[in-house]
Amino acid sequence: GVLYGIPLNKILGAGGAGVYGSAYPFYTYLLMLSTAGLPPTIAKLVAESVSKGDPAGAKKIFKISLLLMSGLGLVFSTTLFVFAKPIAVTYAQDPLAQMPIMAIAPAILFVSIMASIRGYFQGLQNMVPTAVSQIVEQVIKIIFGITLAVLLRPKGMEYGAMGAMIGISISELLGLLVVIGFYIKKVPKIDKSIKSDKSAKNIIKSVLSIAFPILLGASIMPLVLMIDTNLIKVRLQSVGYTLESSRELFGLFTQFVNKVINVPGSISLAFCVSMVPAAAAAVAKRDNNLLKRNIFLGYKMSMMVALPSAVGLFVLAGPIMDLLYRSEFVEHPEYFLITTNLLKIMSGGIIFLSILQTFNGLLQGMGKVYVPVISLSIGALIKVVLGYILVGTAFFNIYGAPISTFACYAVAAVIDIAIVKKLTDVKFNQNKFNIKLVSSTSLMGLSVWFGYLALESLWGSRLATVISVFIGVIVFVMGLLIFKVLTKEEMNAIPGGSKLAKIYSLIWERKREA
Repeated sequence: GVLYGIPLNKILGAGGAGVYGSAYPFYTYLLMLSTAGLPPTIAKLVAESVSKGDPAGAKKIFKISLLLMSGLGLVFSTTLFVFAKPIAVTYAQDPLAQMPIMAIAPAILFVSIMASIRGYFQGLQNMVPTAVSQIVEQVIKIIFGITLAVLLRPKGMEYGAMGAMIGISISELLGLLVVIGFYIKKVPKIDKSIKSDKSAKNIIKSVLSIAFPILLGASIMPLVLMIDTNLIKVRLQSVGYTLESSRELFGLFTQFVNKVINVPGSISLAFCVSMVPAAAAAVAKRDNNLLKRNIFLGYKMSMMVALPSAVGLFVLAGPIMDLLYRSEFVEHPEYFLITTNLLKIMSGGIIFLSILQTFNGLLQGMGKVYVPVISLSIGALIKVVLGYILVGTAFFNIYGAPISTFACYAVAAVIDIAIVKKLTDVKFNQNKFNIKLVSSTSLMGLSVWFGYLALESLWGSRLATVISVFIGVIVFVMGLLIFKVLTKEEMNAIPGGSKLAKIYSLIWERKREA
């Protein structure tokens, strides 16, 4: 996604990125309405059926859910396409967003069907189809999105944004074909003589009872981002900015900075997805110890992604922005300082975002689907009120947007943690774990910063940034092993962790022998 965003932002420029950013939230909101509640519901119900030895019931749940999602996807795709003009003019406050909105509308149908199949595989605790299809989506999006943006940009910034959106629609269609292929080849055949005692009526009732509150929770942030599309530009204009300059600042925040923040955010979202069936299976088996282990492991994994990501992005905020968008800064030097400061503010929010996403998945898997709705609603309300005040203050202006986002994630995450602790009585051993993780992250941060300072004068900022990032990764991994942040069993439980476990054994078993 970042590899797509970097050249795209260079092609479109800050203004074009603002047009793209004005159109995209309306797509994500309607996409969320058609997909957000059902995939985790499918994963949860399928996981429960399989754990109880009812694969036929799991298949029936999937088929009924597929029909529901396909219908919703078709309705919302059509709605977005037909009403693109009034959405762009009235709600996005940018008439240029009309064609990009129309171009991305078909993607909702493709993703709706694809998400139902992914949910089925996730319920079987098979994440491979999701991962492969996502990779295909990103590669195709880069190829078609960038090519079409380049070809159409000379006609105007709105045409360039439209080309990028067409690329997204094509990528989602091909991603759908990939998961269909997995379904045909990988899903085991079930003897048709084996019937499930689950009725279609009861399945629909179960799906809707679980999906609706998940949908409510998932709709909150896309709705807030859609409000931001209007609020940020209107409030900036209230303190003297023009439509053009407010569009550019909006583009810098939503496309230049948030694209970088989305990288660790997408990793923590993967933990959220995996936590739903894991927690659901533990609850179905009434295995409270397994549930506690899953909660603690989910917390550890999210923090191991979030904390080093936050520190790394804060320390190298300026060099990273220079690495990604130097050509844009040559034409507009003031953009460099703005994006650097925005990234520094947003970097801290990664910690709370990661915790929030992981614990939302846990709560959904535990059946406490209304808790994320409440926590996110409170956080979103704080974001809107704080954003309205700060962005409309000349001193803060665009910096009020990341500050309000930070506050939103922090409040919602704290609420989720408190509720999980109360429901499960899980002990996080936070002091012991956090001290170890902070020690590893501190070593990483120092190595990254001093490495960059030493290398920048020799090889320039860009190469120094890349090498410093690799140094940071190596130092952080070594810190995990030295400070025993993860146990050997926990390393084996994560993808690719067996190699770390072997290194762990070599270090500590030899040390004990010595």
